[in-house]
Amino acid sequence: MISPTRCPFCNDILVTAYHRVSKNTSLEMKSCDKRIDHRIQYTLNTDGSVYSFRIPLLEKSNATWYPNNQLLIIYKEGTGATVNIPYFEVGNRPFAKLVHKVKTYITFS
Repeated sequence: MISPTRCPFCNDILVTAYHRVSKNTSLEMKSCDKRIDHRIQYTLNTDGSVYSFRIPLLEKSNATWYPNNQLLIIYKEGTGATVNIPYFEVGNRPFAKLVHKVKTYITFS
C-alpha cells in the first residue's frame, strides 16, 4: 500500500509529523484529525509504504491495520489488552460504516 497524500474520507491533505523511535530513526506519520466525524493515522515505513493504519474506537481503544502482515488488531489503551479480528481491506467505505464493521467483528469475536 502506497502512502496517501489525502484523507480517503474527506479528501483533505494529510498532516505529516515525525516520531523519533531511536537516536537515528524516525517514523513518518500522516494524520487527519481536523474533522469531527473521523480521525485516522498512517504510519509509514522508511520506503514510504504504509506500515499501519489506525482509527479510534469508543472507550479509549483503536483499530490498527497492518497491511503487509494482513493483521487487524484492536488495542485497548491503558490495559494493554489486544484482540485480533479477521483482516479486511479498508477500501472506499464511508468512515461510519468502517467503524460499524469493526465493532461488529469485535462483538462476534
